[in-house]
Amino acid sequence: MEQINILSFIALGIASFLFSPLKKESLKDVVSYLLAITVSLLVTSKIVSEDGIEQVSYAIILFLSLNFVLSRLKSIQEIKFSWIIPILLSVGSFAFISTNYSFNGYDFTINSIPLLVLPIIGILIIPLARLKSRLLSSWIGLTNTNELEQVFVVFFVGFSAFIGSFFASDFGILCVALGFLAHSFYRNDRFKNVGTALLLLSLNHFFASLTDLETVELTLGKTMEGIFFGAFAVLFLHVLSTSKKHLMVVLFLGLFLVLSVLFGILLLFTQKSDLGGMDAFIGVFVGISIAITLIPTFLFAETLAAFVIGGGLFFGPMLINQEEKEALNLSVSSSKEIVTENKIPAISPFELKGVSLDSIIGLYQIDPATAKVIFQLGPKGGITKGAFKSFSGDINITSTIQNSTFSIQLPLSQLTTFNKYRDESLLAPEYFGADKFPQMTYKSESISITDDGYELKGKFTMLGISKDLPIQLKYIGKQESNGRKVPVLIGKSSIDRTQFGMKPDSKEGNVVSFEFKVDLIKN
Repeated sequence: MEQINILSFIALGIASFLFSPLKKESLKDVVSYLLAITVSLLVTSKIVSEDGIEQVSYAIILFLSLNFVLSRLKSIQEIKFSWIIPILLSVGSFAFISTNYSFNGYDFTINSIPLLVLPIIGILIIPLARLKSRLLSSWIGLTNTNELEQVFVVFFVGFSAFIGSFFASDFGILCVALGFLAHSFYRNDRFKNVGTALLLLSLNHFFASLTDLETVELTLGKTMEGIFFGAFAVLFLHVLSTSKKHLMVVLFLGLFLVLSVLFGILLLFTQKSDLGGMDAFIGVFVGISIAITLIPTFLFAETLAAFVIGGGLFFGPMLINQEEKEALNLSVSSSKEIVTENKIPAISPFELKGVSLDSIIGLYQIDPATAKVIFQLGPKGGITKGAFKSFSGDINITSTIQNSTFSIQLPLSQLTTFNKYRDESLLAPEYFGADKFPQMTYKSESISITDDGYELKGKFTMLGISKDLPIQLKYIGKQESNGRKVPVLIGKSSIDRTQFGMKPDSKEGNVVSFEFKVDLIKN
């Protein structure tokens, strides 16, 4: 299915690139219609419902198709208030869908008043902008209302995107986009690009979910980089479209250059997380959306949108390092079942209630095959994550819990940040000096009982320097591991690496937080 989606957007991009220089509104409407359907199918694929999502997808296709077909009829084109028709079709297409849906944490039904109103808001963006510009221009004495009309279009696009997001996240923005595009089929004006801008904005959650990205921080440098690079792409192609010589060759080379830059932003994440990634790529969507809204005469809005979406679908999964995803996963199986799917979900072990160590008194070894330590450091947007793929240790849990002992060895040969070149540099003398200090160690000196677990107090040794390190510890009972039930301990803490002789660096991060999960094997 992913390959079909990618090919669909590439095909749309090629078709739009070839059609755009012809400046025919009918061809632009065809591309917009197909682009709207393909984007809608992507967005609705993230809707969750026990009854399926087919009803929503069919209703969207029906709504767009009816408006597209009716807008081709001359008798309809002569109607003065053409916006009435898509409003009626919107109500007729969506009013009978009463299924409960969930999208990005928002619960709604399509036939609720807020959801029914969203496409109507999109339909009325241009009529309202024209009405406001005429009223204001007559009051202040402007003879040319085009620029004022553009100002109000930008205002209403921003306002409608906010309203859509408020009621149904990106699906709400999609509803506004569908309304705008449906009305655009009846109009021959300079604002058709606005529909494409809204479609791009509706894809933010979809692309964020490709890499398990929870939120996009606008304050991050890489996100702002993406916004301005997206705007650059539009401005650059807009300037090139005025070329008097070799127009198609110039545009092709310009499009290739622009896409190389935009996809480069996406893939830079694989080398260093604060240089690019999905945050920056979603910023590209925002930048393109703003630019094509402000430049209504830009001919290649659908072309750029289709290629960027298709490229994002192709390159996005490359950001996911399966080894990293597995290594950083400390989750355990919950005993609660999801009735609808009859699956046992994975949850964070730190959500489980702690169990007394009195039930597992004895000598144990840490199972190196399943032991995990994961860590991270760095500022927002530039966090480096890593893990110890294996480590060992001896644990003696005595009848007097406070006298229990822990002795852990962390070999640097098992350290990884999931980047071969970075790992090699970390083991060099300038950083960990693995040849001289081949392992880190931790030896507990005492253990005390806390509200929901224990606190270990001991010495952590790194680079030959030992420092006190308290660790929050919890026994979560016996869990399934490789077909057997074994005692499982989890814990977390943090260290300041500069206390062990390392040079401070705010960009890299000085405080390293870590979590661990270990299975115990009884001696």
